Amino acid sequence: MKTIEARFTLYAVGLFISTIAERIVTAIISSVTNLSAATHLIAFHFISTIILVFFFILSTVGIKWFIQRDFITRLIHKHNYIGGRWVEIVVDSNSVFHHYNILDINHGAYSISLVGTTFDKELNFDYKFVSLHATLEDGEMLSYTFVQRNFADSAILDMGVLKFFSHDAKSVPREYFGNYRQYIRVKEEDGITLTQQEVFSLRAFRLDEVNFKEFICNGSKGKKKKDVKNITKDELEEIMIKCKEKVCSEQKRINLDLSTKSIIKESEKV
Repeated sequence: MKTIEARFTLYAVGLFISTIAERIVTAIISSVTNLSAATHLIAFHFISTIILVFFFILSTVGIKWFIQRDFITRLIHKHNYIGGRWVEIVVDSNSVFHHYNILDINHGAYSISLVGTTFDKELNFDYKFVSLHATLEDGEMLSYTFVQRNFADSAILDMGVLKFFSHDAKSVPREYFGNYRQYIRVKEEDGITLTQQEVFSLRAFRLDEVNFKEFICNGSKGKKKKDVKNITKDELEEIMIKCKEKVCSEQKRINLDLSTKSIIKESEKV
């Protein structure tokens, strides 16, 4: 809704500017051609209307282009901006790494849309998925339904929930945790694909200049990337692998801490 409100506000400003421009141009034409409402009422108002419509169409096209710019969307949503590209590290119900996702989130005028690509453990393309509906609550909890095609030609409806967070309350979210339900292929039997539903958990990192330098540029002679949308396939794969290493190493540390606490509790009982 914030995008719609901003768009209506800009359109109102555009209409105001168009009206002023029309008055100025009409006044110039009148002074040059001696055309005035007093002497040529119909012609004067006809030309005035044509000029106004021209400026309004021109401003509307310009505003439509302007409002779609990423920096404007960021300005509108401020610290609730979750748009952009994200790298997801997905684990199965046994907390074992399962696959990668690349997720593109877009703040539309009326809703948020998600388009993703799934890669297997070896970084081979698996399938694509797209959201049918997404709702962002309190700027941090995103619930969504999506369709994915990964076997046969059947579209399967699944759903998930993502929790965004930032280390700085005034900055946009840089990571999120989440989970989603998904049907996976179990086996083929008599030409029929048998499936079962599984719940996957994930952790994701925003793919922007900051994370690019964190995962790629450390130790690479100060290399900088201005536009992460144009990164190469090899760079994207390297980022996904390093994100996985970070998640797995942190998970091992958490498991070790839990194991240590369990041992301490058992020793205290003795």
